[in-house]
Amino acid sequence: MDESDVLNSLEVETMLPVQRVARKKHLAGESSHDELPEDEMQCFRASVFRPILDQIIQSMTERFSENKQLVMDSHYLDPCTFQKIRTDPKVLDGGALERISKLAKVNECSLKTELISFANLFPSLTGCLSEDETQKVEIILDDDEEEEINDWIPPTDKLVEWSYSLEKPNTGSIFNIAWSVDGTQMAGACGNGQVIFAHVVEQHWEWKNFEVTLVKRRAMQVRNVTNDAVDLLEFRDRVIKASLNYGHLVVSTSLQCYVFSTKNWNTPLIFDLREGTVTLILQSERHFLLVDGGSLFLYSYEGRLISTPKVSGMRIDNLNSQTVSLSNDTIAIKDKGDEKFIYLFDALSGKPLGDGKPLTHKCLQCKNLK
Repeated sequence: MDESDVLNSLEVETMLPVQRVARKKHLAGESSHDELPEDEMQCFRASVFRPILDQIIQSMTERFSENKQLVMDSHYLDPCTFQKIRTDPKVLDGGALERISKLAKVNECSLKTELISFANLFPSLTGCLSEDETQKVEIILDDDEEEEINDWIPPTDKLVEWSYSLEKPNTGSIFNIAWSVDGTQMAGACGNGQVIFAHVVEQHWEWKNFEVTLVKRRAMQVRNVTNDAVDLLEFRDRVIKASLNYGHLVVSTSLQCYVFSTKNWNTPLIFDLREGTVTLILQSERHFLLVDGGSLFLYSYEGRLISTPKVSGMRIDNLNSQTVSLSNDTIAIKDKGDEKFIYLFDALSGKPLGDGKPLTHKCLQCKNLK
């Protein structure tokens, strides 16, 4: 083939397929930017979709590449894989469950054997949950029984947990905590070797038009909602327990007891406590009851000790508002060991009523008959 034949066989296009766009000439060393396509879909694909996809792939690779073997081993624990294990147990050969066995510190062969046995038993375990069996249970339950069962199941909107407060101290992780006996203080062992102390505040007490709030561990704020009058009550020691009722606010600290009248918050009645570990304050119209340590003390609102009832064979420090009741002339205590026994005491003398034997009642189960 000579030169003329080559020239005749070439075809030269006079028009370019894409019209050239005049570009600004860049200076030497100047960085240029990629030109975006004119099509909107291609522009979105290049500027948005591709970068996001690349970032997702990179993030997943960085997060799971180190645990790739663990993720692969977890695949064999999926019940959907049990059918394959039952038909061909050899799928577990070749290093399967190796990573899990090392983390769990168990023998790899024993783990595979147990998994094969469980995969073979799995159909029989799930057979009892078939639809036919479920329908049988539903047929057995009538409307009354189903309603009675549902009363024991709390609604899902009630199963909500929240945090009352959040603090982030610069002490490292808190490895262990311990509460004081009165439940007002907490100590925590921190990761940096320090011990952190916390106090419970923002407790509220209400009675008629008065609202009392524990704003600090040694200070209370009293607010009259009718006229928005505010009084600040300060104490020498930290507040342990308080009760607001019958026109009086009774506050116990670690050493003393304060009795305030709602008519005058400036001059409280103060007396010293026997032990300073008050766990319960119960009020009546004429007097109030203190559970201090292992003893009961009945005081008048003038600070006079009226009586000290004695209950043998019972832990007094475990009493609470659900097991003790107080009136102007009687104290009733329910025995937590046997809740059929109720001990009755004369409030003024502190002696048991009657022959000293506890009041006994029978436990009756009542059913609503429609």
